[in-house]
Amino acid sequence: MKLTLEMTPVVVGFSVGTLFIFLQRLVAALNQQQSSVTTPSQRSSSGGKTEEEEHAMRQPDGVQPRAAAEPGPEPLPRNERLPPVLLLRGQLRTVGQAVALCVVGLAIRFTMWGHDACAETGDCREVTDGMDAASITLPLVRQHHPIEVVNDVAFHRSAYWGKIAVGSPPVNFTVAFDTGSGNIVLPSAYCKTRTCRSRTRYKRSTSRSAIDINHDGALVQPGDERDHITVSYGTGEVSGVFVEEIVCFGPEGNATVANLDRSQLLQLPTGCVLMRIIVATFMSDDPFRDFKFDGVLGLGLQGLSQTPEFNFPTVMTNAFRQWGSLHPHIFAVYLGHSDEDQSEITLGGYNPRRVNGDLVWNKVVHPELGQWMIQIRSIRIDGEPLPYCKDGCRAISDTGTSLLTVPTAIFEELSHQLQHDAPPVGPCNREGPRLQFDLDGITLTLDPSDYAHRHNSTPSWKDDELSASVRGNVTHKNHADQCKPLLMVMDFQEPLGPRLFILGEPVLKKYYSVYSARDPPKIAFTNIHERTNGVV
Repeated sequence: MKLTLEMTPVVVGFSVGTLFIFLQRLVAALNQQQSSVTTPSQRSSSGGKTEEEEHAMRQPDGVQPRAAAEPGPEPLPRNERLPPVLLLRGQLRTVGQAVALCVVGLAIRFTMWGHDACAETGDCREVTDGMDAASITLPLVRQHHPIEVVNDVAFHRSAYWGKIAVGSPPVNFTVAFDTGSGNIVLPSAYCKTRTCRSRTRYKRSTSRSAIDINHDGALVQPGDERDHITVSYGTGEVSGVFVEEIVCFGPEGNATVANLDRSQLLQLPTGCVLMRIIVATFMSDDPFRDFKFDGVLGLGLQGLSQTPEFNFPTVMTNAFRQWGSLHPHIFAVYLGHSDEDQSEITLGGYNPRRVNGDLVWNKVVHPELGQWMIQIRSIRIDGEPLPYCKDGCRAISDTGTSLLTVPTAIFEELSHQLQHDAPPVGPCNREGPRLQFDLDGITLTLDPSDYAHRHNSTPSWKDDELSASVRGNVTHKNHADQCKPLLMVMDFQEPLGPRLFILGEPVLKKYYSVYSARDPPKIAFTNIHERTNGVV
């Protein structure tokens, strides 16, 4: 276990002063008892070593960091034991020697403090329950793009992307971090579609660290046909080939990796790993055309990847373990409420400043399918259970989904019960029905501000909407604006479906989500303690 500790000057001063006074008094006691105490040499007339002298010879001159303690000699019978002061008499004759030993001891301790983490990663952050010196936190950029307007309601699609560096010399790419897919996909220089041309494209010929491979990792020989793959992303898809390449995340390794080639792959700096990736020779316009990121970094489990070498959580776990992480198998996602509220992903741990209370873990069901899928015990509206999930439902935590996705069979019921009158002015951020998902040990609760959008009602002059007062004046019924839930309908067949929900952005913006890829995989949700802009 690698620790990074800190000692303030006040504590150091107190410790040195206390040790100095103690040793000074100890030496004074030695001098006072020198004439009255029998020495080991006086007790041994044969010239051989006494047990006390052998004991002193066995003691090390100084304390070695993390050295194992050696067993000492058998204790003397009580009536033959020497005064404890004799054991130190030959070592602490003067105050100067005592102070010297004290300084040496402190120097050794300071050498131990922060040695492993600081020296090996250059990051001396304090070890906490969720984050250590090896953890890497990347800022994420939120892009919010309107896709359509239905009945005056604007539907948006969101993406959260960050930066990685690929190849040698490294080239920076922006990638959407997606827990719903299982591969790293980058546009290739051979992709000529409009979507690809507007992005940074990966050029295989300029990287000294890349090799062409097939899906099983076998080297592609010159003139051989290559394996191709097509991957679906919601309404779109990409097609491409396979490459093994250096991928770096975080600022630590990007500069030093520039001079590496295939013969130096065992010398990768912290933050860089060797991975198998997909380079796309085709990318559909939908959904990629409207977003600014270059590619996708899949955070799904192995079931969504070609092989473990393609799977980022698997490769990440092995890498962070080598870098001395206390949480190599964990990553966490924080989605901000606005552009000022900085979103982030933490690799090799989670950010304890985000956590309000304990992490409540839920086991992933059917992890072989590759999805971060958990069991829903029940769904309630204002505390009243809905019969749809009486036999159990499931939910996938997906950072790549912008809305709350529900099955067709429950869409109308949810829409009807969640719709309510809007406040006189402003968004739907006041009282209204609460949607609750009961998991193991925690209930995820969505308020109107999390799921609803204000809908402007337009009068329709039908006969049944007209009424006359006793004075005969014709008036129109009051049409209050409505808060309508933003729900997306999507149906899945077994083994994922049919009672499957996708907990997209509305849930992941309200709760901090932590993912553990260690077998058995699991997810934790917790209330958010501290937001980037200080708003909770």
